[in-house]
Amino acid sequence: MTLFHIVPGTTRHHRPRGSTSSRNAAWREEFGAGWCYTFASPDPSRDDDVTRFRQLAARLTRRVESVSLAFAIAAILLAVLLWVSGWPALAVASPVLVFAGLEGLYRTVYRLGYGRHYRFVYTPYLFQDHPQYGNTLRPGIDIRKVEHLVFDKYAFARLPPPDSLDANIAARYDVNISRLGYRGPAFDATRTRPLRIFCSGGSTTACYGDDAQTWPARLAEALAARDVHAQVINGGTWGWTSTEELKRLSAEMDTIDPDVVLLHQGWNEEFLYAALGLGKYWKPGTVRSLAERELCVAPGSMLARLPFVCTYLFGHALRKRYFARHMAFTNRDRWRALLSDRYIDAWMNNLDGFCRLSIRRRFLLFTIDPPCLVGMDDERRHRELYIRQSRLTPLYADYQAVSKQRISHALDAAAAVVPCAKAGEFFASKKGESRLPLFRDEIHLTPAGDAMLGDYIASRLLADGEFRARYADGRGDSNVDPVALASDEWRHRAVELNGQVSRFVASATADLRHRASGDLDVPEDRYTTF
Repeated sequence: MTLFHIVPGTTRHHRPRGSTSSRNAAWREEFGAGWCYTFASPDPSRDDDVTRFRQLAARLTRRVESVSLAFAIAAILLAVLLWVSGWPALAVASPVLVFAGLEGLYRTVYRLGYGRHYRFVYTPYLFQDHPQYGNTLRPGIDIRKVEHLVFDKYAFARLPPPDSLDANIAARYDVNISRLGYRGPAFDATRTRPLRIFCSGGSTTACYGDDAQTWPARLAEALAARDVHAQVINGGTWGWTSTEELKRLSAEMDTIDPDVVLLHQGWNEEFLYAALGLGKYWKPGTVRSLAERELCVAPGSMLARLPFVCTYLFGHALRKRYFARHMAFTNRDRWRALLSDRYIDAWMNNLDGFCRLSIRRRFLLFTIDPPCLVGMDDERRHRELYIRQSRLTPLYADYQAVSKQRISHALDAAAAVVPCAKAGEFFASKKGESRLPLFRDEIHLTPAGDAMLGDYIASRLLADGEFRARYADGRGDSNVDPVALASDEWRHRAVELNGQVSRFVASATADLRHRASGDLDVPEDRYTTF
């Protein structure tokens, strides 16, 4: 979602005691706060003009609403003054002139503080707009060789990143994007290896950390350790849903030419639905530009189309003020949106598309049930441990567990058509203190967790007879069951509500009537899924 997220490193920390708002404030202070780097103060030990302009940029950004209001009042007063003075043409033009002054103020301060690449202070560098997919990774970059400041949360282990160039570069992960837009080493189109595996998904596939620490990279290592040499492509893109993934696989099939496709999906389906007005502005097949994604607005929003710094920052301020309220776990409508079958049905429709593509192009297709820090069947003492040592609150943990249950239920139903690797069950078998080191937050894994996931998937693939046959002779048909696919029964089962989930949500929403309306019980930027 946002440029920065509140995520712990691999070392666990106990969350501060106190009220929900005070705990979240302390969490933000420890791990980096805000959607934008300027919310973190520049290094106070440096006393130079650049630092002073950065501090001014931070203040202007925090107060963009009040500054914009002041300029709007000035525009009105100036227009009235010019009109009564007999200058109607200037009175009409005065709002434009005042707005130009506001835009010039922000651009000048940011330019003096951060140089000509100042826009990457408040917008991600790793992404760019795409006419078909909405947004995609910027192709052909090595983030450690970018000779200007970047602040993408995916590029750093700790937030906020340093604001001196040398320290900023040194603190970055080893993140490479190939010229075709996939994470990791350059894409080898010559197919020197006998098997090509394409891993598709959002941030839980793109992963955090160095390229070599992602689970697709660890999958290649785990297969090689078992004398199965495969070319594994990390097709994960932070923030993507199954819609973008299907569009890309369909459009780039001749280039990718996979033997095996692994789908690691689910989290962003529900989040996108909730983020777009709790489903009000959502529709199947939704893709968004980078600005629309960062501002959490619906496709086609005028606010995201305006190419101005001040309007972009104003949009973020509005997001911070209003978005968190309808996404709060104390909002009963948020829980009711979770029960909607619309986003599940759209996801299953995309999965149907993957299956038909698999049959037509004769590649093997597998889904992956994603791991989660919490689950519906957690023992109370374990749940309390996970909450104490993560950014989760009790409500947040309950919501996450219910969301995971819906994902697992849908994938279980789809298993009648396409095989599913039940990584969620495997990670759920790790209890208490043994589970914590595997997760960096509620859904994203640490390098140790990604290594375990890569090894688990390797073992599941090698236990599959069709995979072994494909590796042996390089030929074969799809493993999708065409008869089951033609039936709508699996889709009906996927979208139906589990009785346990319905009862739990009914109980949770009833209890929320007694919560204070001002207690949002939500980290400033919610999930780290985007």
